[in-house]
Amino acid sequence: MERLVLRLRLGILNLWWQCRHVARRSCRGLGVDGLLVLAGLLLVCGLVAGVAYVREEQAAVRDLGSMAEAVPLPLPAAVEVSNLEKFERILPAHDDIPELLGDLFELAGEEKLALSRGEYRAQNDDIGQFTRYRMNLPVKGDAAAVQRFIERALAGNRSLVFESVQFKRDRIQTEQIEAQVQWTLVTGLPGRAARELAGAAL
Repeated sequence: MERLVLRLRLGILNLWWQCRHVARRSCRGLGVDGLLVLAGLLLVCGLVAGVAYVREEQAAVRDLGSMAEAVPLPLPAAVEVSNLEKFERILPAHDDIPELLGDLFELAGEEKLALSRGEYRAQNDDIGQFTRYRMNLPVKGDAAAVQRFIERALAGNRSLVFESVQFKRDRIQTEQIEAQVQWTLVTGLPGRAARELAGAAL
């Protein structure tokens, strides 16, 4: 607002100086009456210009205000979840291992793969608060079926990690292969779900 008043004052002072300058030059030709009429006209023009300037400034301020209202306010920051908490949320419980293995065997059956006796080894990570359940599953069947089995198993379980596969074929012409598929199933520690429930009850 102070800026606006200052500009208005400067404009009026400039107009007043120009009026005096014109009055001096035209005083001889117009006389006193003509000079007064001219001064009145100039004063009216200055006032009109000042009012127009004030209206333009007010319109600009209104436009800025409407633009500020249109800009959405930033939403409050969501509570950030640490990567460790995200990891823990997707871990199945240790007690769910038999059910997860049953799903894996059922998937192999859907792909018409023959499963032999596998090797299983659990390894607890007390610092990371999870268990690695390593599995070596021998399967026998069509090579494309083995590939589909691996892809479907990974797509259906985010805590299942594919480590490696080794193929063996009796003859080059045969379509049947034997594959040793090595997996790691990552789960919570044994008894962790029960401990968490007991802690929540307290």
